[in-house]
Amino acid sequence: MNIQASDNQTYPPVSNNYRKSGKNIFEGRFQAPISERRVLLMSIDLSIFIIVLILSTMIWNFLVIDIPSDAKDLNSLVFETLANYWEAGLILVFIWHLMAKMSNLYDIPTSYNWLLTVSRIFIAMVPILLLIVASYFFFPKTKFNVLRIGVAALLPVSMILWRTLYIWLSNLVAWNHSMLVIGAGPKAQEIQAAIDRVRPLKYEIIGFVSEDEVSQVSVDSSKVLGTLNNLEGILSKHSINEIVLAGEEKVGSSLFSTLIRSQSLGIRVSQMAELYETIYQRTPTKSIDEAWALNAIQGRRVFSRGQLIFKRLLDLILVVSFLPVIILIVPVAILAIKLTSEGPIFYRQTRVGRGGEHFEILKFRTMFIDSESNGQARWASKDDPRITSVGRLLRKARIDELPQLWNILIGEMSFIGPRPERPQFVKQLRESVDFFDVRLMVKPGLTGWAQIKYEYGNTVEDAMMKLQYDFYYLRHWSLPLDFYILARTIGVVLKLKGL
Repeated sequence: MNIQASDNQTYPPVSNNYRKSGKNIFEGRFQAPISERRVLLMSIDLSIFIIVLILSTMIWNFLVIDIPSDAKDLNSLVFETLANYWEAGLILVFIWHLMAKMSNLYDIPTSYNWLLTVSRIFIAMVPILLLIVASYFFFPKTKFNVLRIGVAALLPVSMILWRTLYIWLSNLVAWNHSMLVIGAGPKAQEIQAAIDRVRPLKYEIIGFVSEDEVSQVSVDSSKVLGTLNNLEGILSKHSINEIVLAGEEKVGSSLFSTLIRSQSLGIRVSQMAELYETIYQRTPTKSIDEAWALNAIQGRRVFSRGQLIFKRLLDLILVVSFLPVIILIVPVAILAIKLTSEGPIFYRQTRVGRGGEHFEILKFRTMFIDSESNGQARWASKDDPRITSVGRLLRKARIDELPQLWNILIGEMSFIGPRPERPQFVKQLRESVDFFDVRLMVKPGLTGWAQIKYEYGNTVEDAMMKLQYDFYYLRHWSLPLDFYILARTIGVVLKLKGL
């Protein structure tokens, strides 16, 4: 229930010691922006990785290489490992550290979620495993092969055990990510509700700061620590890791100055939309304005020429690796379509691609012919009567999408990205959904973040939710994220969860 603050409402008194001393409250309170917990995670992760590499070479030397018995002592084996395999080990350590950072393994607020941590460990390992497999087949005498036992078996087990211990110890110590929310209105109430839903992320709201004495208070009034006039005093009394801006008004010059000084102490300052992204892994289009949307994706990796080259190479590699599937499944699908319904085998349809350009998407036909005889475009529904019996099976296994590998091969689509919409739907969605054109800034995909996070939808409201996930994908795209989406998509296919 919303509560209107009265004119005579009083807030908890704030100590004036900092005023009496004549000192700036920010003096002597600097804390490193890189938290000690992040350094701890990085240090122990790297230590475990190095130990695993040494153990794997020692196991290889004991089991495979014929070493004289008098030489099989611990010191000589460790020395031999460091002397002979340090170059290969250094490359693997560098790749692991890079992928771990890109996979957000060192994001402190989410490091307490066990399932999320395990998935990130396996995502970080994908490039290393690919390197080991490639070296085994193409360069059989490379030193990477000596390390494959440790990387493939010991590393994931040891990392998961260590991170499980870290989460258990963190729960005992009660490490929390403390936040101060600027604002006490509806936006602040939404933040509190979001935090209540994600307790495993260890967020803790210390309190709220009302914009003024008469502002609308929608949160628990006992947690309102004061107004913006008291902000410096509130910061002097509490240890804060992050300040979240959830006010209804624009940031004034006085507040801006305080926030800048807070950042100099290592206190993170973020907008409500950024916290929302971390919690829900989608961007709240209703809580952002045009200026924020314009700057939200500038300079992001998804628009880097070098990153786009890697993404294109990944697309081509995946198309080639799907060739055995095409050879086995496509003839069966063609025969099934031809024998069970009249009409062409393939279905072409105009879709909107990057920059609003139109292209023809290629699919296996899954509907009866003349399914849109009135000429009006219709969204497909879950139990759409226009879908044939074979078509329903093809859709559930996503086999109907296989011909789009041709669209990927010629560069009209990518493996991962927002799904392309029909021009008629794009026109409708542009009129109804703010920032819809943002999703047209990249190539459309065969699968995407919205497809694995949100069930199939056929309304404008569903399109709004998908846009939130697509916007998040644009802002946070990385190769590890693409690997994760691909792995989740394979799971959907195996479980026959398609439309």
